[in-house]
Amino acid sequence: MSFTTAWSTNAVSVCHACGLTSMRRIERSRRYALLSRDPLSESQLRAFAALVHDRMTEEVYEAKLDSFRVATLPVPVETVPLLAQGKDALRAADERYGFAFDDFDIDFYA
Repeated sequence: MSFTTAWSTNAVSVCHACGLTSMRRIERSRRYALLSRDPLSESQLRAFAALVHDRMTEEVYEAKLDSFRVATLPVPVETVPLLAQGKDALRAADERYGFAFDDFDIDFYA
């Protein structure tokens, strides 16, 4: 699991307020058992997932999680020299990282 959900943050806060200060993370999940005569195709599984989960706040896991530990290391933080280089620096970062900024976004952030 690559991120801590907002639900977990709230649950941990409640635990800490109740004196359970050793709690670092609590997550909730749902599992679905899909019964079918024939195996479902990848597109059918994707369609089902799109109906039952919010892709902005939830994640689909193909296999059961054993731990919240993630082996992936975060990428180093980079600074965009917006004050020195203006909108061109933001456009360059957008192109490099694929943020998909439009002109409104560039104007808003610059």
